[in-house]
Amino acid sequence: MMRTKHRYILVESASYARREALQSELLRVIGTDYHIVNPKILDIRGKMVIRCSLAGMGKLTTALALIKSLDGKENAFYTIKSSGTIRALMEKSEQLQP
Repeated sequence: MMRTKHRYILVESASYARREALQSELLRVIGTDYHIVNPKILDIRGKMVIRCSLAGMGKLTTALALIKSLDGKENAFYTIKSSGTIRALMEKSEQLQP
């Protein structure tokens, strides 16, 4: 049996986003393919890291672009970087900082 490959996506939010609200909104936007994407939301160093399956990465980035509000407040999500490991993701994101 093959193991599932994951991708880690560094996401920045325009305003504060609760984890539960984002999880339910992702479920609403992605719909029946939610089990393929299988997103897990992590908070690391003040930014949001979302782990998803490699096969569902495109669906997740599209869903994040489509979410315009959470909990009745306007919000936007910006995908900064993606990587196969959290370590590489953090190294890449530190290089982006001026």
